[in-house]
Amino acid sequence: YELDREVIATDLHPTRDDIVQANAAWWYPDEPIQLGIMHPPYLNIIDYDSPMSDTSDLTEFVGEFELCFDNMNRVLESGRVLVLVIGEIWLDGELQPLEYELDALIRQHYGYRLIGRIVKDYGLQSKGGKMTKPKDANLWKYRLLKWGYFRNGIDTILFYQKRL
Repeated sequence: YELDREVIATDLHPTRDDIVQANAAWWYPDEPIQLGIMHPPYLNIIDYDSPMSDTSDLTEFVGEFELCFDNMNRVLESGRVLVLVIGEIWLDGELQPLEYELDALIRQHYGYRLIGRIVKDYGLQSKGGKMTKPKDANLWKYRLLKWGYFRNGIDTILFYQKRL
């Protein structure tokens, strides 16, 4: 069944020929789009060779995200949907849910409406797809009790609508 849809995807390190190698902070398509999906790196958890993953400073991260979001906002048609997939990190011994920072930017600064939210709880499954060994459950409980460190294992998927 052919839907006659065109997809434009960018990545800093694409693994397929149909993905444009580009930094979303500096590149955007020449034509309007009807759906935008953004999945930025989570600060310095994984090195993507990008300013967003090369920093441990939350304010700098949000500033770099805003460069990407400016480009998305420029080409996303009014009334259309933006999907943001974002997780949480530990920074300076404190849980930092990145969705709060980015949600404030998207809703307050750009005026998008939040129209949906899904929380993906990885539970015993790690983000890399491997199952955490059941014997490690006690290790995480021990770390929580001894150091106040808790395993973060959720991604939040936020759905926004660009106002008309």
